Amino acid sequence: MSLTLPSELDRLASELMEYAREALSKGGEVYPIGAGITPDLELQWCAVDDTDDELTATEELDNLVQGMAGDAKSGKFIGAGILCTARITPPGWERKVDAVELRLDHKSGASLRVYIPYEAGQGGISFYAMFTSEGDSVMFHQGLVRIQ
Repeated sequence: MSLTLPSELDRLASELMEYAREALSKGGEVYPIGAGITPDLELQWCAVDDTDDELTATEELDNLVQGMAGDAKSGKFIGAGILCTARITPPGWERKVDAVELRLDHKSGASLRVYIPYEAGQGGISFYAMFTSEGDSVMFHQGLVRIQ
């Protein structure tokens, strides 16, 4: 079975992954950031105010999701994506590693999570095979709640 995504999600994935590559190669760390595609097909970057040192990474990510969801539901975006990191065990692996996580949602209901495992070494950042899972479409559809 092949998966066909709206072109806006492909574009978001490419832009967010390029941002992740640059951030990891420069500083070794990725902070949550979002991007949306407007109805005019313009890319708009989104971030939370990071001047509040009291916010945990989870709170910062939750604030970003809430802000982007408000914009998406109001019609400001037709596609939305969030870049963050996660600790995951990739399929076929026996240990957890760091991964770039892309949360991609489209107004059509298409929703996908993309994980790209990586490791930092003396030679730089090594990326491994990506894998995907179904997303929760939380940025465009009402009534979904996050369960922890």
